[in-house]
Amino acid sequence: MIRYIFPTPVYETICDQSSLGLIQDDLKIVYDDQIKNNLFIDPWRDNKIAVSDNGSFSDNVIERYNLHNFKKFLFEHVQKYLNGCGTPMRDFHYTSWMTRSTKGSYAHIHSHIGADIAGVYYYKAAGVHDGILFFECPDIVYTSFVGIGNVIPPDIMIEPKDGKLLLFPGWLRHGVSTNKSGNERVSVSFNITFKKNV
Repeated sequence: MIRYIFPTPVYETICDQSSLGLIQDDLKIVYDDQIKNNLFIDPWRDNKIAVSDNGSFSDNVIERYNLHNFKKFLFEHVQKYLNGCGTPMRDFHYTSWMTRSTKGSYAHIHSHIGADIAGVYYYKAAGVHDGILFFECPDIVYTSFVGIGNVIPPDIMIEPKDGKLLLFPGWLRHGVSTNKSGNERVSVSFNITFKKNV
């Protein structure tokens, strides 16, 4: 018997049409303000990607702009994600920021160590040429030919699409391929950390 073990829970959903317009309208206010006030900045100074609020990852865009519709949608799906993982809901805090990608930009492979859940919501994305989110296999020791390519894929790629939400463990290494289009890809990223029992 062959048993495939160590799966990683990644949650994917698309915002339903009844909520999409409200959420997109909320995020347009954030986006317009960031552009108008020149708040998008490249924190690594290498033209890879730009984030909101002058490159700060500690601010909370969702709270600062009072994105009630988005917050409700996010929290509903965090609950569904946890239910699917068999994990009880508990109090948490989170940070959030808006990310902007233009032609030639990408996000290097990284993780969100310290966050219980990391996630992204696509506000503006036209498809695969805008840069695909990819997850690196957590089994990073490739010392055997057995399983590589058929059982253990090197990367899993997920196409960006307006209204798509992804939630995944903060330790899961991921990146975004190069934006090869003339389109701008804009997303809201966030880290969720559960309060520990003392």
